[in-house]
Amino acid sequence: MKITRFWYVAAGLIVAAVAAGPASSVAAVPSQQGPAKKVIIAQWASSAKATSQYSSPLWAARQATHAPNTEGCGDRPTAWASKDRAGIDTLTVGFKTPVVPQLVKVYQTYNPGQVTIVQVVDVKGRTHNVYAAAPVALVPPPPCPVVLEVPISGITAKVKTVRITVDQSVLGVYQDEIDAVQLVG
Repeated sequence: MKITRFWYVAAGLIVAAVAAGPASSVAAVPSQQGPAKKVIIAQWASSAKATSQYSSPLWAARQATHAPNTEGCGDRPTAWASKDRAGIDTLTVGFKTPVVPQLVKVYQTYNPGQVTIVQVVDVKGRTHNVYAAAPVALVPPPPCPVVLEVPISGITAKVKTVRITVDQSVLGVYQDEIDAVQLVG
């Protein structure tokens, strides 16, 4: 699988985005951090709900609960889309195994660049803001899918929920469709 990294600036932050093909559903990777080996768990969302969805089961929130499966880019029913193409909506995804978060990956397959807030919710119900940016038009369009990588540090509590807010009221394009969300920790 070929992975292409690129960077863009959003609201004064340098944001890493990655274009990649399909990936495995869960991975445990040994890490050489610290004096002892640490196991890193990379898992795909297993549950999802949203403030709105275009329809059900196609374009529904549950379309974001698995490894990426949307073929190519475009308006595809295998990704979540909000009901209003010019609204602000939130996709909330859950994960089976609580982890101390290190990274969240958001796989966008249509009109990327409209993710404005990413939050993680720890097992005690506390919300932690880990990403905030204004919507940004990605010109020229990057390779697809666009993977927004949000590195996380400073959170020591275990997390099993991620909230992703899309603001589609600014750019004048259709919905930002999300195919998959991965939590690494």
